[in-house]
Amino acid sequence: MPTLRIPGISYVLAVASGKGGVGKTTVAVNLALALRQNGVRVGVFDADLYGPNILPMLGVQRQPSTSKPLNIPVVRTDRKPYIPPLERFGLQVMSLGLVLGDTDTIIADGRFAGRMVCQTLQDVLWGELDVLVLDFPPGTGEPQQTLLKTIHISGVLLVTTPQDLSLMDTSRSVGFV
Repeated sequence: MPTLRIPGISYVLAVASGKGGVGKTTVAVNLALALRQNGVRVGVFDADLYGPNILPMLGVQRQPSTSKPLNIPVVRTDRKPYIPPLERFGLQVMSLGLVLGDTDTIIADGRFAGRMVCQTLQDVLWGELDVLVLDFPPGTGEPQQTLLKTIHISGVLLVTTPQDLSLMDTSRSVGFV
C-alpha cells in the first residue's frame, strides 16, 4: 500500500532512536533551526504524545490543565486540514502539547495512539514547506509503526549516544525504518 504524501510538503524527515534520553528532540529542533537559518521553509511535528518536548525546547509554555476531558477527532468525514500551526523562530510547529495542559496525560491503546498522531499530522494547515521534521517518540512501537506505514517519509535520522546500550538499541531500530 503506498504511503500518503502531505500536500505542500516536499520532504518529511523523521528523527528517531531505539531508546529515550539520547537527544532526539534536541537534534530535531537544532536541525530545523539550522535549515530555517539557511532559507529552507521548515515545519516541526512533535509525534510524542506521551512526553511532548518540542514546545519547551522552543520556549513555548503550555496552558495549565483543565478539568474538561480532551476530545480529539480521529475519524472525520471532512478530510481538509483545519489546525493552524504555531509559528516560532520562523518554524511551523505542531505538538499535541498545544492541546494538552502541562499536567495532562494521554492513555491510549497503541493503535489508537498511532491513528491519533497520524490524523493530527494530516489535520495541520502546514502550507508550503520544503522540509517537515518529525520528532518521533522513543522506541519502535506506536505511533512510529503507523506513521511509517501511513505517511511518506523521505529520510530518517537515527540519534544515539556512544554508550553500548544506546548503540545496541539504535542499531536494532535500523531494521525498523
